[in-house]
Amino acid sequence: HLRPCPMLENPELLEEMVHVTGLTAKPVFCPIVANFYSGMEVTVPLFAEDLRGTTADIRAVYAAKYTGPVVRYAEEYNAILAVEPVHDHIISTPERAQRMLELCPSDHLKIILDAVNLISPDTATAGKADALIDEAISRLGDKIMILHMKDYVVEPGKPKVTSMACGLGQMHYEALLRFGSTHNLPMTLEDTKPTNAENARIHLET
Repeated sequence: HLRPCPMLENPELLEEMVHVTGLTAKPVFCPIVANFYSGMEVTVPLFAEDLRGTTADIRAVYAAKYTGPVVRYAEEYNAILAVEPVHDHIISTPERAQRMLELCPSDHLKIILDAVNLISPDTATAGKADALIDEAISRLGDKIMILHMKDYVVEPGKPKVTSMACGLGQMHYEALLRFGSTHNLPMTLEDTKPTNAENARIHLET
């Protein structure tokens, strides 16, 4: 039988803890039951005011909680922290990347845009890849500091698209090249080999 922590029944004690520790919210005490005999369960607090009324952006909120201290460190040492969204990572969509930037406002937090890494097989198969690239550019805009350029194909049964050098797959580059040119962004060629690197560069230039 589990019962609430007695501290929750003493509001004066909670107020004192907030005052002494400098917490921005009252502490929460609750029992945690796990299927092991020893060890420790770790929880990361998430308050209602962190959300926009829904649970849709929980991943981005947690990412910001972990990213925040690193951003402060980057500011202290005048460095840049660049995050690269990937469709099967925590920051998996342009929307979540934008939410992270909102939660950690800093000139030292930037975005690496590798458009292929945002594309899943489902997105590509549904013909939504171009719209996803447009969304990333629209949402992340001036926060993008570099473009990673590569190509991809969808192979049946694989959980990720197969990436390759530019010009060997089904990627459309028009929006990326236009955005990169307008913002004078550096671009790196990815997944190239000595035998196809020059052809990949020529493909983008033409």
